[in-house]
Amino acid sequence: MLEDTGNNILEVIPEYMMISLISSKIKALVVGGGTAGFIKAKSFANRGCKVVVVSKEFCSQFEQLSGLKNLELIKESYDTRFIQDKHLIVIATNDQCLNQRIKEECDKNHKIYLNCDDFKQGLFVTPVQKRTDYIHIALHTILGSPKTSKFLLNRMKEEINQYDEFVSFLCAFRNTIGDEPDKNEIMDFMNTKDFYEFYQAGKHLLILKMFYPEIALITTKKEMGY
Repeated sequence: MLEDTGNNILEVIPEYMMISLISSKIKALVVGGGTAGFIKAKSFANRGCKVVVVSKEFCSQFEQLSGLKNLELIKESYDTRFIQDKHLIVIATNDQCLNQRIKEECDKNHKIYLNCDDFKQGLFVTPVQKRTDYIHIALHTILGSPKTSKFLLNRMKEEINQYDEFVSFLCAFRNTIGDEPDKNEIMDFMNTKDFYEFYQAGKHLLILKMFYPEIALITTKKEMGY
């Protein structure tokens, strides 16, 4: 029988705070040309980050990324200069001494880094991500199980797909009313299950006019911009 060690594990797991990066503005360095380095380089590059991978050797999987213009492979040993102009550092080598050196240099230079060998030794982890046309979702498990995260995220995406056009309408409407004094109250009113049901029934604009007649509603999709 497996021993229930959940409580003990939770005592040593740090809290997380998620942020969303504007990927086209992010420069990422991956140190290590093995499978771990490939996975992270692919993830960051496919999301639009500018990625540099430094390694003396690269696994054959990197050939899959040869067409990416935002990915550069440098066949050299790691040097401190490589981290200077980067926002994110991924430590993905099998050399523990080198990994420790990179970690210390990242700390000294205030860099945000991921340690692939032991995520608790780094400053960030990468969640699994999916998007619809108007929604971007990311998830990771507290105790670290990527396949479980993927399973859950797929279930979430199935559920959230039905709200995609509704989210488009809400965002367009929010931008349309600008600095309207009752903006927060109106958005609270609209972001509810009841209002979503009115939206599905095509009665949402009528309901808005009933409760907020002072709002000059733009009633067509073309005018609303969604």
